[in-house]
Amino acid sequence: MSYNKIFLPNKRIFPFFEKLEENKNINIRIGEKGVEMSYNVRGLNLKEASAFLEMVEGKGINALIEFYLEMKIIKYGPKILRLDTEIGKRNLEAAEQIDLNILVTDYFQPYETMILELPPSYYKTRIAECPQSGSTHTPSMVVINYNTSLRYIIAGVYFDDAQVVTYLIYDPDNEQQETIESQLIHARDGTKVHDFSLATSKEERVYSYYAMKSAMNILINDQGLIKVGKENQKYVERLKKSKKNSAEYVEREIRTMPDLYEFDQNVRFFTEERSGNGSGEGSGGGWTNRPHWRKGHRRRQHYGPGNKEIKVVTIKPVLVNADRFRGNMGDTRVNLF
Repeated sequence: MSYNKIFLPNKRIFPFFEKLEENKNINIRIGEKGVEMSYNVRGLNLKEASAFLEMVEGKGINALIEFYLEMKIIKYGPKILRLDTEIGKRNLEAAEQIDLNILVTDYFQPYETMILELPPSYYKTRIAECPQSGSTHTPSMVVINYNTSLRYIIAGVYFDDAQVVTYLIYDPDNEQQETIESQLIHARDGTKVHDFSLATSKEERVYSYYAMKSAMNILINDQGLIKVGKENQKYVERLKKSKKNSAEYVEREIRTMPDLYEFDQNVRFFTEERSGNGSGEGSGGGWTNRPHWRKGHRRRQHYGPGNKEIKVVTIKPVLVNADRFRGNMGDTRVNLF
């Protein structure tokens, strides 16, 4: 499930999302309990206000986060990173092996709101029970909004049935300095749940945890990020020349068409360690280590005069015994439990 399949069938309600942003119907502040979200119906007509309130009252804070992410995407345009190449898929799997032992203030991404579409080869085996529908689904897209001034990250992992597992990550204004990794682990284990949140299954939380780690580790490393352009540039040119549509319609069509990004093929989020002669090791030489990941991490490191400066150091994960790997990354299975 991609942006095109989730959002474009609902183009008729794009003006509603624009209203939410312009009217500031959803507001965020950092309070004593962390990120606090509030809402109002100012500037909405009766039909819009009723639909908005019905969603919020039915899904609670999950609905607010979904609305917030979607109004940002529609108002400012979707910035989408697709990792369709074989090295892109391997980078994606490597990125989930990097622990984010950093603070929200250490995080950055090229744009305030970005989308990472997960290739089917990555998520096809990650089938989760969905308590809301009673069926199963798989994670397919991650949306991350990063606010630099208020120091929070609002995110959603979209599943292929359009269900969303949502996240609120922030820097506590105290001495705890809880890392992004620890907050993701709390969400994965269900040890810290926001009030009025919908129930989630263990599989949903685990798969969302790894999808979030992959997305954040990839987006934080914008070196080698290349803008491809609009998904359908020919259609854009036709719209600009057409005199049949209003200027408002043309502007919205172009703005809400995906801006696509990809990584330079030389960018690697991992290193490889080869076995050498490829033979078994041990007393009898009768066993071998299968290819596997050795985890990496990002951490804060003090440096400079009096160690008062701080920089983020990244230790890349290692694909051990890489020479013994055969086949495509999309055909591998990773034990996540």
